[in-house]
Amino acid sequence: MVVEATATRAAGCPDADGLMEMACRRTGLSDFGDPARDAGLKVFTAALREELWSRLSEDVRGQAVEYAVHMLAIRLRLVEDRKRNRAIAQQRIARPFIVVGPPRSGSTLLHTLLSLDPEARAPEHWICHEPSPPLALGAPTRERLERAERWTMAPLERIPDIFVTHPYVIEEGSGALAECGSEILNKVFSSQQLWCWYRTQHFREYLLEADHTAAVAFHHDFLQHIQWGAGGRHWALKGSDHLLRLEEVAARYPDAMLVWTHRDLAEQLGSLANIVTGGLRYSHDEVREPYFQTLPGVPGVITFQPDYKSDRLSPRAVVRYKPTEDSSVYASFTKVYKSAIPTFGRHLGTST
Repeated sequence: MVVEATATRAAGCPDADGLMEMACRRTGLSDFGDPARDAGLKVFTAALREELWSRLSEDVRGQAVEYAVHMLAIRLRLVEDRKRNRAIAQQRIARPFIVVGPPRSGSTLLHTLLSLDPEARAPEHWICHEPSPPLALGAPTRERLERAERWTMAPLERIPDIFVTHPYVIEEGSGALAECGSEILNKVFSSQQLWCWYRTQHFREYLLEADHTAAVAFHHDFLQHIQWGAGGRHWALKGSDHLLRLEEVAARYPDAMLVWTHRDLAEQLGSLANIVTGGLRYSHDEVREPYFQTLPGVPGVITFQPDYKSDRLSPRAVVRYKPTEDSSVYASFTKVYKSAIPTFGRHLGTST
């Protein structure tokens, strides 16, 4: 990654305004869109400064700043594209399929299978990092794809264990399917992934308690942007983060098919804990064993799961849930997915 000298050498953590100014200088643009979409950035930077910054190495500080500036630069370019191309705002996001199961519940496998439907479109990592200019204006250049590859792989190189649990990233790189709950909503600092990287209490509270309507509106705008010029008839999406904002997602996409994967809780949390121990290394050059026992460590992520399910959900009431025999599909499609998925596809009304 190319990191601005002012970022790596700053004695203090840049605030939201400082990061936005850096993004403006980098792009020559100044319109970030709806100011309500800045709420997550303000909480994230304040929490980072007050709770974690003093414990981070210079390299990790630079990495955090560069990532934030990159996310903000994407927002600037999206707004500019939208102004120049009115057709983007006319894109209709119709009946998306959104896998909302918790992490390590089989959601990635289901998302991959749904994306194989010839009528489906699913976001890949490269376009989440390099969405501008829209595909309708031409195929991505080699330079653009190479930048996206670097942005996709650089964070993962700090947590090599991720390649064991997500081997498809080794094979597909930035062409792998992206989780829209994080790869899109990182741009408005409203994702659980950012908390897993930089574990601060105030940002955790924000994710659990805030109204995420503005963030979900950005999610919708982003889909419109990458849909213009793309094939397919409906979106196949995945975001365990959406359990944090299920009510807002259901309101913004009233015709969406929300698919909640399930897995035995002990197995799911055990698998998640394995991911967590590796993920801690993203923002810590050295992670000592006692840290795993603290709230920011493994217990923090584990308790985050029931917290967002109890504090944010009442899910059946939110989406007027009607149970069907297909509502819990993990066991069936992991064992006999070739026969289970067609049945599931018929329930969703697809050719999958």
